[in-house]
Amino acid sequence: SLSGISCFYVFADVSDKPELAADSAVLMDADTGEILYDKNMDKTQYPASTTKIMTALLAIENLDYDDTVTVSRRAADVVIEGANLDCKYGEQFRVKDVVYGLMLHSANEMAVILAEAVSGSEANFAELMNERAEEIGCTGTHFVTPNGLPDARHVTTAHDLALIAREAMQNEKFAEVVATVNYTIPATNMSEARDVKNSNFMLYKRGKLEVDGVERPYKYDGLKGIKTGYTNAAQGCLVEEAERKDLDLLCVTLHSENDMRFQDAIKLLDWGFKNYKMKTLIPSDEEVASCEVRKGSEKKVAAVPVSDIRVCVEKTSSGAKLD
Repeated sequence: SLSGISCFYVFADVSDKPELAADSAVLMDADTGEILYDKNMDKTQYPASTTKIMTALLAIENLDYDDTVTVSRRAADVVIEGANLDCKYGEQFRVKDVVYGLMLHSANEMAVILAEAVSGSEANFAELMNERAEEIGCTGTHFVTPNGLPDARHVTTAHDLALIAREAMQNEKFAEVVATVNYTIPATNMSEARDVKNSNFMLYKRGKLEVDGVERPYKYDGLKGIKTGYTNAAQGCLVEEAERKDLDLLCVTLHSENDMRFQDAIKLLDWGFKNYKMKTLIPSDEEVASCEVRKGSEKKVAAVPVSDIRVCVEKTSSGAKLD
């Protein structure tokens, strides 16, 4: 079988690119990793709670969902800006419930609980975060905290965050978490049950917002997740993935002024779905080469792709530009 084929292709510059409030943004084809839109995508930015994408991924990769974790004094007493679930010193949770509390409610102490469970300390966990980011291909990322609370050294880029999100969304457990709207964390040894709701309004919210002068619903057709973020320093941050027909798009917006992050994401995804489509270059059953065999029952064997070789092209493209 043939696992990969190098394809070289050129896109004309699609017009009517959206104007965004975000200082940095990127739109990526989630299947191929191709960049369809770039605004300062390699500029260093504060990620705020979009950091928790990496934290959740590492927790899922390194811990068992049914394991029990105990809240340390550090996790209970950590100075919190933003969301928390009032976890108490000595309180016990299942790992699964902590992951849901982290990603839906964006609870900052839940990030510390997971970091300590995986690596023993936040500092050790940050090393693991940075190692994983490097594995994924990030070049402008340096993690210091598991939750993204303000630290001048804790930075990423829109491009890097898209790479991290793409990797995380390929994990089935992670993808299930970020697609969930409501979740109940069961009662613990020190608390009643907690109901948490996803902070990502584009999954479900019935209200509307104005996008380029047009009233639009928050809820976005085909949305799969994934994570919001906000601090005063980072401003509005957002990572979203949506799929329509066979086109799967992932967008990142960082430092959206006046918290225009949802408007920015809607503009980017709309633009992507309007202008691009997937094109199959080589079907999985098509022979692309044959190899002679010196010893064997057959003198030649066919080389075929493991799966369809596909690229994201402009809707106006016939594919003639493909080499």
